[in-house]
Formats: sequence, structure tokens, C-alpha cells
Amino acid sequence: MFSNDADQEFIRAVVGAGVTAYSVEGLAPERLAPIIDVALARFAPEAQNCSSGSNRSKTNSRNAR
Repeated sequence: MFSNDADQEFIRAVVGAGVTAYSVEGLAPERLAPIIDVALARFAPEAQNCSSGSNRSKTNSRNAR
């Protein structure tokens, strides 16, 4: 999450809601691509698992008919 808000209570709230990275101010455009690359690498396995699970559910649903 990118924000200009460094309020500690707000940061705790967003982390509690599931935010795993919080960048405050000073986001230069050249920094954005590496940050997104790290996020994609971090969450790619989970996204793949979600996609595979969805495909299995569709297959199981079709087979149950």
C-alpha cells in the first residue's frame, strides 16, 4: 500500500486488514517497477494455487452432473 499517512494507528489498522507492505511518501516512479516485481514474485505461488483450485472446482462440478 502506498500512502502519505505515517499515522501508527492507521498503519496497524491496514496491516490488520491484510496489507503486507506499506510505503510512506517519496515514491519515485523508478522505484515502482521493482516494488511490483517483488509483490508479483511473493504472491505468484498463492495466485497459482487459487487458480488451480478454481479450475478443480469447475471440473468437479461438471463431473458431478
